[in-house]
Amino acid sequence: MSSARKRLLIILLAIAVVLWIVGIVLGPIVAGMDPKTLADNTILNGIPFILIFIGIIVAFIDFIIFMATRLNNNISEKVYRPIERLLIAGIVLGVIGMFQPFTVVLYTIGFLVLLISTLAFIFWSHIQPHVPIDRATHPHDGLGSVSIGEIERHDIQG
Repeated sequence: MSSARKRLLIILLAIAVVLWIVGIVLGPIVAGMDPKTLADNTILNGIPFILIFIGIIVAFIDFIIFMATRLNNNISEKVYRPIERLLIAGIVLGVIGMFQPFTVVLYTIGFLVLLISTLAFIFWSHIQPHVPIDRATHPHDGLGSVSIGEIERHDIQG
């Protein structure tokens, strides 16, 4: 991993931690404000939540960058594709669970399955599987995604 990438990861993590701390510190301050002031300035109520939520998003981005750096081209397509299909099936099952009219328990399970599957799919879609040499030499044999790594390799080679 390059030093620039390490620096980026540390900076993103520091930003996330600062946002969490500021959000947690502002929570009691905002809660202790005059009810009239809070009613007149409704955005004040949401500032701690917004800061903490943005911190969570920045930490997730940091996690994706870190894991993609570690896993890119280290996972075979034979492992990558079944996991990708499993995550898509989890999303479909989660949606079905949320829209079924029978019980609230299935709704709750469906929501959790959908949430976890969606977050996992977002993460997994940033991983680039290892492409065998025979497929790399014949890129027009199948349709696939284009990653920034492939573009950079193409620019270096030609």
